[in-house]
Amino acid sequence: MEPAEFDSNDNVKFFNAKTGNTLISNFDDESPSVTLHSKNKKKLWTIPQFMGRNLFELSPNDEKILIYGDFYFGTRSLQLNPDAVVATVFDKGKLILEVRLKELYKDPKKAAAELDLSIKGGNWVDWTGIISSLKVDWMKSSLQFQLKKSTVVKNF
Repeated sequence: MEPAEFDSNDNVKFFNAKTGNTLISNFDDESPSVTLHSKNKKKLWTIPQFMGRNLFELSPNDEKILIYGDFYFGTRSLQLNPDAVVATVFDKGKLILEVRLKELYKDPKKAAAELDLSIKGGNWVDWTGIISSLKVDWMKSSLQFQLKKSTVVKNF
């Protein structure tokens, strides 16, 4: 399974109507970034990476961002690499939590076999076969991963 190349069509621009801030994920080979701008275009924070096709959720005050999924396929597919990053949380541009697949499943390939998941070329599986849901609680500073047979909570 081969991911499609990235180009400027993969840039993300999101306007938060509640705060008036705008989030921009910029694909640029030389300086990729995710930046939050205030309504008067002041740069509030920047993450020096491209978000790819990951999904995201901003905290109510826009200070924190949860980025989750696979860089290439979002929440459609996930590679069974134990070191694959499935979620990150940043606070004003600073990384405060990184969750890898091996923190959810000791042996992802064995888990996929036990869950009877179809494994595609390159060890890719459907995201929802491995992670049923992911919920963020901004007040409690926690992520809740609902797996097929258990729940894992990560605090940040």
